[in-house]
Amino acid sequence: MVKRCYRDNIKTVSQNFLQYLTLQGIAIWFMDDGSKSFKKKDGRVHAVEVTLNTYLSKEENETIIAYFAERWDVNWGLNKSKGSFRLRMGTHEARKFFGLLEPYIIPSMKYKVDLQFQTAPT
Repeated sequence: MVKRCYRDNIKTVSQNFLQYLTLQGIAIWFMDDGSKSFKKKDGRVHAVEVTLNTYLSKEENETIIAYFAERWDVNWGLNKSKGSFRLRMGTHEARKFFGLLEPYIIPSMKYKVDLQFQTAPT
């Protein structure tokens, strides 16, 4: 996997790399580079925001976005962070995405795909 993702010690994600991804591979990627946060309004959780911290170029992230939409019917958006880009989605897409990944998430990482709002930290 490292050979497919790194060229001259620089992480890159190409269409060629994406074609080899399985749901298990995506789950591993998310367990490593993914995060979830609960959004509150008036002290109550009303939504979830999921990110995949790719920290790649806009073009590479757009390739990943197209891949997820075409292959898995999951829609990500772009979010600029730390001078680079990462992927971001809301509650509706998170339900679809987590539904695909859940069977492959190891027990110690289940919290990353738990959408039960009452478990949100206060």
